[in-house]
Amino acid sequence: MSLSLGMTLLVLLAAVMHASWNVMVKLGNDALLNMGLIMGLAALLGLVLTPFVAFPAPASWIFLLGSILTHLGYYLFLLLAYRHGELSQVYPIARGSAPLLVAISAWLLPPNETLTALQMFGIAAISGGILSLAVDKPLNGVHKWEPVVFGLLTGLTIMGYTLCDGQGVR
Repeated sequence: MSLSLGMTLLVLLAAVMHASWNVMVKLGNDALLNMGLIMGLAALLGLVLTPFVAFPAPASWIFLLGSILTHLGYYLFLLLAYRHGELSQVYPIARGSAPLLVAISAWLLPPNETLTALQMFGIAAISGGILSLAVDKPLNGVHKWEPVVFGLLTGLTIMGYTLCDGQGVR
């Protein structure tokens, strides 16, 4: 399946926007307020666009609820991770662990999706590469556990809403 140039550009724009709002949350004076304003704007935008899309089928509502709840956990753990760690450590842990966690859970959970060896290698390589950006090399020899734990919990919630979204769309 090939993506059109327009779709590729939209995916890249989404990635830039996502990284940008994470930077705004981390670098602002009040992370909770910044997160609330950014998510409020996103909700408002979604509300404005709602009349132009089909209403979700009732069978998908449970997955929509699961996605909403795991997003709340995502916001909480991300804020806690940024409170205790640097963006350069937390973001790669959260985003690097998520693809690997999604692949493993999709294999373990029904309908037990399987990947080829090449696909598994690709996910491991991408996750490993992203996670390598988070290697903590403190000058004082003290490693902080909080950013790692909250970063991994953020990755787990990304896995949760990704699985809910995937099942809900199906």
